[in-house]
Amino acid sequence: MAATATAARAPIDGKATADVDDGWNLPTDVFVEILLLLPPTKRWRLRIVCRYWRDVIHERTPAPERRSQPMALVFFQNYIGRRKVSASAFVIDDPAQGRGSELWRTEPAKLWKCVDSFDTMMVGTCNGLLCLCDNTRPGGAASLLNPVTGEALAPGSAQWVWWGMLMSSGWHEAYSFAYEPMTEQYKVVHLPCYLDWSGRELPAQAKRGYGWYLAEVHGRLGLVSSSDCWVTPEKIDVRALGGGRDRQGWSRRYRVQLNDGMERWFASPLFAHGDYVLTQGEHEVFEHRPRNSDGRWSSDEVRSVRISEKTPGLAVSGVFGGSVCGVFAYIKTKEPLSAYNSQAS
Repeated sequence: MAATATAARAPIDGKATADVDDGWNLPTDVFVEILLLLPPTKRWRLRIVCRYWRDVIHERTPAPERRSQPMALVFFQNYIGRRKVSASAFVIDDPAQGRGSELWRTEPAKLWKCVDSFDTMMVGTCNGLLCLCDNTRPGGAASLLNPVTGEALAPGSAQWVWWGMLMSSGWHEAYSFAYEPMTEQYKVVHLPCYLDWSGRELPAQAKRGYGWYLAEVHGRLGLVSSSDCWVTPEKIDVRALGGGRDRQGWSRRYRVQLNDGMERWFASPLFAHGDYVLTQGEHEVFEHRPRNSDGRWSSDEVRSVRISEKTPGLAVSGVFGGSVCGVFAYIKTKEPLSAYNSQAS
């Protein structure tokens, strides 16, 4: 039977308290020594246990090193003629200069007559790991990859249901990828996709010919109001959940004016990266700096971007491929993927 030790409330100066609370009297200095044996990230999460633990961890232990800012990862599917043969990923590692570099690439697939032997799409990224989906397998086959170490992991086959699913682009649309900090587990979730708009209320009724699309806006859940099909001129409205005056509601964060003749789409799911709004053509990614982006962003500020022939944005160099199939937030890590082999679910 596992024993549970409860550290009683004690002054932060290291003197033991006279109270005993469902355990024994543990001096603060001893408690600190125990905490210092834990990895910094795990120790930092223990702040939520109680106010005393939070105070001790804040005042007596070093904070974990701050992670570097996420980079934008651009995912491509590459073609020979009209047939998909490989996938690749590039990162925008110097957004100020608009430069990127290749991170990962698959080997070209063999071409078989009348058979698509390759169709891999990105589901998402989390803590430096990529979640991919093989759309050539019924229901889609998910896998995890650390492109830095080259390790790969197949979480296992998901139970899938094909009837009634919304499959406009591929099986990957039915998958989601996330990390649960408290259990330290990665979750690859597979759900049937239906046209179901129940749930959280949308910020406004979309205009005729327009729809709301999910996006990531500076780490928050975002909604982008854009045309259902490519048209110009177009006014794109971008809102984020929280972050404004209404902490629980939607707040407008960007307005994007797309002028005639510009064949661009907003980058998805990563709409904004650092100080830049991202758009994509068929084979390229572009950066756009909002006109009013200097200084701190106030809670009610709406930043505006105009995309035209005079202000087309900066095409990111070193990022190229067949067809842009998504832009994601990404942080490099050398954490071994094998440690999660038994946790994949």
